[in-house]
Amino acid sequence: MRHLAWGVTALGAVVLVARADDKKPEGPKKVEWISSLKEGKKKAKEEKKPVLVNFYKASDLSSKAQDSQIFGKPDVVAALQAFVCVRVDMAKDKDTAASFEITKPPDNRFLDYLGKAIENVEPCGQIKDVKKFVAILKKISKEAEEYVKMEEGKVTWLKSMSEGIREARERKTPIFLYFSLGAG
Repeated sequence: MRHLAWGVTALGAVVLVARADDKKPEGPKKVEWISSLKEGKKKAKEEKKPVLVNFYKASDLSSKAQDSQIFGKPDVVAALQAFVCVRVDMAKDKDTAASFEITKPPDNRFLDYLGKAIENVEPCGQIKDVKKFVAILKKISKEAEEYVKMEEGKVTWLKSMSEGIREARERKTPIFLYFSLGAG
C-alpha cells in the first residue's frame, strides 16, 4: 500500500510524494476450501500437494469451534498453504463421509497427491492443540515434498556409505541405502 504526502519545495511548488509501506506482504488470512473431493484430488495431482479433507456439518458446534479455534489461526492457515484443502459437508455428501468411514464431525483425513490415504498420521478428529496440528501439517508437507522429489528422480546418489551417512546427518534427513552387486 502507498501513502501520499504533500510537501512544498523551496521554490514554493506543491509536490505530491508517494511512499511505499515498509510492511511485509501478508499471507492469506483464511483457508481456501474446495467443496468437491474430486476437484481437490485433481488439483492436488496437478500441483503435487497433499490433501487435507475436513469433514464437518454447518449445524455442528464442534465443527464451528474447530473453524474458529483451529482453521482461523494464522499458523494453521500458513501451514495449509502446502496442501489442497477440501471441505466435505456431511449433511450434503454422506457418500464421501461413508467412504472414509467418518460417522460424526468434525474429522480430518490426509491424502497424498495421488489421492491415496496417508496412513501413518495421528488421528485428527476434533483438533484442540494448534501447535500439535501445525507440527503434523509440517511433517506431512515435508514428507510429501521429499516423496515428490524422489518420484521426479531428484535423488542424490552418493558413492559411499560414509558419504551418505555424513550427508544424512548434515541435512537431518533419512538415508536410503542401495547396494548393487556389480558384474564381476
